[in-house]
Amino acid sequence: MSTTVSLILGALMLLLGRKLFWLFVGALGFLAGMSLAQNFLGGHSENFILIAGIALGLLGIVLAIFLQKVAIGAAGFFAGGYIVMNAAAAIAGTSGTTGWILFAAGGIAGALLLSLLFDWALIVFSSLVGAILISQSLHLHNTPLLVFVLALAGVLVQARFRRSPKSRKAEES
Repeated sequence: MSTTVSLILGALMLLLGRKLFWLFVGALGFLAGMSLAQNFLGGHSENFILIAGIALGLLGIVLAIFLQKVAIGAAGFFAGGYIVMNAAAAIAGTSGTTGWILFAAGGIAGALLLSLLFDWALIVFSSLVGAILISQSLHLHNTPLLVFVLALAGVLVQARFRRSPKSRKAEES
């Protein structure tokens, strides 16, 4: 994936992940498709891997629009797995089988959290995934502080969007 696409996708997820749930799910599908195709179909061309990513991204968007409960579980699974696997790689350099086990554990926890605490979990997950994408796009893979600061900024921006217009008017009075 190009640096520009990663930066734009990361910024959109960081700042608008909750508002654009379908984009969040589609982006996670795209990331999952690219990752799975690279790991399991590595002998294929870059175009094939890109098509696999786009196909899973489109499937994610369709799920988000028509089967929201399924999309919530899938998004939570992929976001949780992606966050845990990237955190483990940044902190301990974990990869291989251990990375996939951590991905599965993070995925299960992510699916449960997003199902139970939809609004806030979606804000936190989209902020973290967006921050990780931005960090990776800038080739700053091992900078947990940057990811934390970006994610915190994303949470604050999205939390501000979350409030209703009535509560904003009451504060202004």
